[in-house]
Amino acid sequence: MRRRIREHDWSATPLGPLERWPLSLRNALTVVLDQPLPMALAWGPDLLTFPNDAYRPLLGNKPDTLGRPFLEVWEEVRDITEPQIAQALAGNPLSFENARFLLPRGDQTEEAFFDYSFSPVRDETGAVSGLINTAIETTARVLAERERAKDLDAMTRLHKIGAMFVRKGDIAPVLAEIVDAAIAIADADMGNIQLLAPATGELRIVAHRGFPQWWLDFWDTVARGQGVCGTALERGERVIIENVETSPIFIDTPALDIQLRAGVRAVQSTPLISRSGQKVGMFSTHYRTPRRPDERSLQLLDLLARQAADIIERQAAEIALRESEEKYRSLFESMDQGYAECELIRDPDSRATDLRYIELNPAYERLTGIPVAEVLGRTVREVIPNFDDWWIATYDRIVRDGRPERVENQVATLGRWYEAHVYPRRGRRFTVLYEDITERKEAAERMKVLVAELQHRTRNLLTVVSVVAERTKTVSSTLEDFWERLELRLEALGRSQALLSRSGPGVNLSDLVRLELAAHGADSEAGVHAEGPEIWLQPNQVQMLGLALHELMTNALKHGALTSSGGRLSITWGKHDDERIWLLWEETPASPPRSPPGRRGFGRELIEEVLPYDLDAKTRLEIGPDGVRCAIELPHF
Repeated sequence: MRRRIREHDWSATPLGPLERWPLSLRNALTVVLDQPLPMALAWGPDLLTFPNDAYRPLLGNKPDTLGRPFLEVWEEVRDITEPQIAQALAGNPLSFENARFLLPRGDQTEEAFFDYSFSPVRDETGAVSGLINTAIETTARVLAERERAKDLDAMTRLHKIGAMFVRKGDIAPVLAEIVDAAIAIADADMGNIQLLAPATGELRIVAHRGFPQWWLDFWDTVARGQGVCGTALERGERVIIENVETSPIFIDTPALDIQLRAGVRAVQSTPLISRSGQKVGMFSTHYRTPRRPDERSLQLLDLLARQAADIIERQAAEIALRESEEKYRSLFESMDQGYAECELIRDPDSRATDLRYIELNPAYERLTGIPVAEVLGRTVREVIPNFDDWWIATYDRIVRDGRPERVENQVATLGRWYEAHVYPRRGRRFTVLYEDITERKEAAERMKVLVAELQHRTRNLLTVVSVVAERTKTVSSTLEDFWERLELRLEALGRSQALLSRSGPGVNLSDLVRLELAAHGADSEAGVHAEGPEIWLQPNQVQMLGLALHELMTNALKHGALTSSGGRLSITWGKHDDERIWLLWEETPASPPRSPPGRRGFGRELIEEVLPYDLDAKTRLEIGPDGVRCAIELPHF
């Protein structure tokens, strides 16, 4: 992206030629382009766009966005982002989590979710001249959470169906529950279940939801090969009709008019085939719009079909319960997430004061460290006496609202953070899928600290750059001389920043010295000696001391010991007894040194004035016919 920015013709834009851009724009671009996170800088009155390489995949097949106004780049969501950008330009940073957008992707519009933020960027005058947009797509995570909720509901329904048959001993309410489960799993509008009459080989409706009586009368009995369900019976496999008006099964038949009058536009029928391979019936789901169920829904329908077939065939409550419970229990016990079914306990004033554990999976013990056997049937305050009131109040609110919700908080007694997906049930009961997110929260907190440190360093760097530029201007004779000096000093600052960006406890003084030697090609010189113990520096020390070393090295190459072979340069460092850091720079030239500039230079001013002021340093710089000697002492924090 840096190359594309350099090659782009900016002269016709409000920003003007690249060489005239202000330092604030250049520095903001450096921060954005160096980031691994997807970020884009929008600058100037038209908010011209500068995406970094990580940001470009979010743009999809959009035309080249470099230099285009940001609101035009994201025209399809302008009604959402424009007021947000206005707030950011007013100096108010904004951030959003899992924000929903409808975006064109390929030849269709898709639902997408993002964590994103707008951060104002100020210019040299302190005015907001641009903003940084950080965007991370979370679509996969949001959709996965939806699927997880759907899977939990399906598993709960499967478990309920098996238990219900055993408890009631009557198959009719179980069949009605199967229809409800099929409609929910397939996101359908209507549904029915048919049993196969062995004597006639016909299907007959025994449970249904959502149909008028005349529709039920028409499809009361169905022979093999008739309609969608009869075709599925004949083939012994699921049949899906995505649009009844275009299906050969319905075209030019009375059944098409029946379906259309009832509002049916799509159908799927799944045979109920028992474990022994016997066809025992059929359930069908119907839709008011042309569509096809997704693959996950079809997989769950297969599970439902197998369970329904077992119940219908065996009619034995104990066997049906055992087999359905085994399928459920296998999933229940192998889940990585904790599962808990609980019941709220309320006082006479209907305030929730506690909860009782009704059912737990083995993951509970792994996630909390408390054996399941010691918890089942007991209240949470018996198990965890100082359990946070926040969780009780939150569960109560969700149960009263009747809407599933994702929450996260700490259980202080356990010293852990948990993310919980809470699903209200009937009455005071609810189920919870939860997982330990302590490591994720700790990582987020570390990231927060790092971002704060980055912002602090960026502000400090901008201040240093401004000072360096101003001081360089005062000692430069021409504009070319100014740019040459400034570029070299900015490169020195850049080397210090590169060291600061590395992970670790700080920056080693040895690394700073050797990096500056290497930058000037002096690290392999025979007459150069650098030695000292491992000493860690603070970020502000790294910037200013690195700049001082650069000035000393530049002087050594132009006027001092390194102007010719035979000269010697010694750089040593260490600590005094009072823990103050010392560094000694000693040059011994091979021949009388070249005369340095007559005027007081930036390097001397930096060493003798800036270091004592900014770093509480003690410095002494001596330049004579015998060489250069510079002694620097710094406090050790």
